[in-house]
Amino acid sequence: TDGTTMAAIMMHTVGPWSYWLVTVGVIISVLGSWLSWVILPAETTALMANSEQTLNKFWGKVNKHNSPQNSLIIAAVLQTLFFLVLPFFSEAYTFTSQLSTVAVLVSYLFVGFDELKVASMTHDAWNFIVGIFCTAFFLFALYESGWQDILLLCIALLVGFFFYVPAAKKNNRKIGAWEWVVMAIIAIAAITAIILICAGVISIS
Repeated sequence: TDGTTMAAIMMHTVGPWSYWLVTVGVIISVLGSWLSWVILPAETTALMANSEQTLNKFWGKVNKHNSPQNSLIIAAVLQTLFFLVLPFFSEAYTFTSQLSTVAVLVSYLFVGFDELKVASMTHDAWNFIVGIFCTAFFLFALYESGWQDILLLCIALLVGFFFYVPAAKKNNRKIGAWEWVVMAIIAIAAITAIILICAGVISIS
């Protein structure tokens, strides 16, 4: 039976109409998710360009409707290309979902670090305890995700440096020594990942 598993079960238990109801619902849900994941990256890159100045102003340029036009177009094009190649590369979805999961874990890990920092500055014992649990949990989650995915994430982060460094120079913002150290570590990890992929040690399928 074509369609989702739930739609197939509903068709056999309730009737053919339920199959189409569930299928249409899934289509609407996917389209809504697609729209939101075009808007969210565009908003983020526009914020990084205009407020944080970590990207070129090109990404934050707005049109007459006050929308980040360039970011929206780039996000839409990249996601459309992903959907077009998905039927031909079945492992693409698995690979990108794994990479996205690790990226989210790293982001939330820094949320834990920030909680610890703020709690230390305000001498808030309760929030400090929450920060410890948050940080410990996401460190454990990253450990469980595997070192292979973390190395693969470094390749994606390395690409971002080619946007970050020129933007910092253009906005007359000096890149600190620790930033260079972190970028060097990530670059080494990314190169290591590429070598391991070529050697067959890390699989992206």
